[in-house]
This record gives sequence, structure tokens and C-alpha cells, in this order.
Amino acid sequence: MSDNTLMLRHAADPASPAVQPLPAGPTGLVLGRVQDGSVATVPMFRPERTRIALIGKLALGRLLVFRALAMGARVVVRTESPAHWQGLGEWATGRSDRLWLMTEGNVVPPIPSDATQPALIVLDLGSAALSVTTPEQPWHTRLTLLPDLSVSNARTVADADAYVFSRLTAEEVSVAVSSLRLPVRAVDPLAVLNPDMVGVVQADTASYVWLTPTATERQHLGLTT
Repeated sequence: MSDNTLMLRHAADPASPAVQPLPAGPTGLVLGRVQDGSVATVPMFRPERTRIALIGKLALGRLLVFRALAMGARVVVRTESPAHWQGLGEWATGRSDRLWLMTEGNVVPPIPSDATQPALIVLDLGSAALSVTTPEQPWHTRLTLLPDLSVSNARTVADADAYVFSRLTAEEVSVAVSSLRLPVRAVDPLAVLNPDMVGVVQADTASYVWLTPTATERQHLGLTT
């Protein structure tokens, strides 16, 4: 890693069994299916910088990162728990230069990126969600992982373009409405989600998604759904 740029150059090896099939839909990264059976996606990568917040178990964050790697992304994880991430990039892509770990510092430098190899910056800093500056560049996405939602940490994800929620408590629902200013009608159902579901909330729209992990994802990512 240089002082200013993370030099990650190589795409996933298409022969690697962990990257097949490519989990991408026409408008984003595939999460699963909605009630009518259609594919549900989250807009992970766009020409403009994108911010996604995920409130839920770490295994769900690892699933999103795994599928982002399969889409060709270069990934940097800023974490204080590197053991949670070590080996994921190598297992997913067969390469050692697609996922980088940062265990200190509060500024993530830009990553070379374009439409075919976007950049994903993952902030895995626990409930406190320490302040970290991420690049404001095209094809750069910040994914902030929170194990829970509170008044104190909601400010760190208040600027998200999209939210992915596991089942919330009644208190967390209240915080999502008051601190994140999400519509009540979109957030209330999050309190009764099944364990194998997530809610995706963007602006004033919401979808409630059944996750569809593969057997490989269940085995290697710690998924229990």
C-alpha cells in the first residue's frame, strides 16, 4: 500500500469456483428475492460515489463483500478485527491482491477504479463506528457495517444512499425514523422480519428480501439463514 493509493490491479480469476456464478443483477448486487419471486438488488456500484449502510450480523457484511469481489471489485476493509476478514479475498478470488486490510488510520486513500473494477471501502469498526474519511470519487462505494443501531452511531450512516437492515428491535426502529429520517411505513416492518430476510430502504422506497445464499456461502461465510 502506498501513501496515497492502494495499488490493486488484478481481476478475479474466472476459474476460481468461489466466484461462480457472478451474483450481479441489471441494477446492482443481488441479495435474494422478494415475495413475487423477482430478484432483489442493492445499488452497490455506480458512476458516482455511493454510500451503503448495513445494520446486522457480520456474516451478512461478509456476504456482500464476497459477492462484490465476484463482480470484480477491489476491496479495502478498515477494521479493528482483522481475523474476521483474513483469507476472504484469497478464498473468493484465488488472489492475494483483491482485498486489503487496514487496521489503523482514519483516512482511506483512493483506489484505482472504473466500471469493470469498482472500489469497495468497508468500515467494520463495531458499534462505535469511529470516524473514517473515505474517497469521494467515481466508482467508489463505502459500506459501513453496524452490528446494531443507536442514537450515538446513527450519525455515521445518516448520509447513506441505501440501507440494508436485518431484523430491528423496537428501539432501533425508532432510531431509524428519528435519526436517519426514514419513512415509518418503510421501517416498521423491519421489526418483524424473518431471520432469513433483510430490508432494503432507499429514500422513500423499501423492499423486504429473502436471502438466497448458496451452499458455499453458507459454509464459508458463517451464514445461519
